[in-house]
Amino acid sequence: MYGLTKMSALSYASAIRVNGIAPGITLQAPGQDQKSFEISHKQNLLKSSSTVEEVLNAIQFLIKSKSITGHVTLLDGGAHLAPPRRDVGL
Repeated sequence: MYGLTKMSALSYASAIRVNGIAPGITLQAPGQDQKSFEISHKQNLLKSSSTVEEVLNAIQFLIKSKSITGHVTLLDGGAHLAPPRRDVGL
């Protein structure tokens, strides 16, 4: 995602800004119960992950910040620093 975002930002510079948002576990997976969902959040370094509100806040920030392009915002509670060995929904 980062590579495509950066390449697109370079290609479309001055015409449009290109940014990305990489949320962590934000919504329950199909068939996942609430307890399993909460446990998956607690496995991150910050013991939480993104919420819908945080994703919307990040979108608003990127829209309002006219000087940002080619940036990917990670909202994953630190999961990118210590990725899980398997998908939490499995």
